[in-house]
Formats: sequence, C-alpha cells, structure tokens
Amino acid sequence: MATTTPTPNTNYTLSNTYTGTSQLFSSSPSKDPTLTRSISPSPHNRVYFTPTSTPNYFRIHTRALGDNYSLDVTNDAGVESTKLHFAETGDFSGQFWRLHGWGDGTVKLSNMFTGEGAHLDVYADSQVPFLGRDDHSGQHWTVVKAN
Repeated sequence: MATTTPTPNTNYTLSNTYTGTSQLFSSSPSKDPTLTRSISPSPHNRVYFTPTSTPNYFRIHTRALGDNYSLDVTNDAGVESTKLHFAETGDFSGQFWRLHGWGDGTVKLSNMFTGEGAHLDVYADSQVPFLGRDDHSGQHWTVVKAN
C-alpha cells in the first residue's frame, strides 16, 4: 500500500518507476530539485514532510536544506508552471503537496498551486524533476522510510 499520509518529520526516500530505486529525489546545494544515486545516502536525498494549514497537504523538505526551504513551483506569470525549486518556506500554495495513490502501490505528488492534474515527474533525457501531466512512469513515486 502506498504511503499517502507521511509521518511528519520522519526521513523518507523518494524513487520513481522510470529511474528505479537507483536514483532518489534530492536537493542540490543550489536549491534545485535533482536525482542522486541511491548508493550515496546523503542529507540531500533524505526527504521529510511537515504539515501545512490545510488538511492532507504537506511541505516537502530535505535534511540538507531543513525546515527553512520547501519544494515549490516557480510561478511563470500565468504560463503553465512546471519548473520546481526549493524556496524559503512560507504560506505559498506551490509548497502545499498532496500524495495520492495510483492504485499500483506508488503515489503521485501534486500541489495546490497547479492542481491535481500536474504531478512530480522527471524529464526522460535529463532526469530533472518537473511537473508533468497525464500518467507517466516518472510520476509513480515510492515513498520509503529511511534512516
């Protein structure tokens, strides 16, 4: 069963079915989301969730960046926003994330700003995280408790 209600402040790893468990969702020192090799445990690929003011929505952090930075959507001035970054934590809808089960044991992660039709995904060529639509293997995430 997919974890759709993570335990706040508990370490997790996030991997998707496109890249497999060899790559983990991470933060970079420049505060960009990225993927890193799973054989290299790091505070950058240890994700944790904190509650928001809206039930069933969470902020996504990494241990490396801490509570002060949350995964956020870059607002592209009315254009369909797909770019992501870790921004200073605030009361911003792009930092409010929800986990929904796909029905195959994985979850999709959507945010309040772009809505439930856009999910955390990775580009096939660069494997850079972004928000994608429809149903692609890069949007099927496995959330696993970690040390």
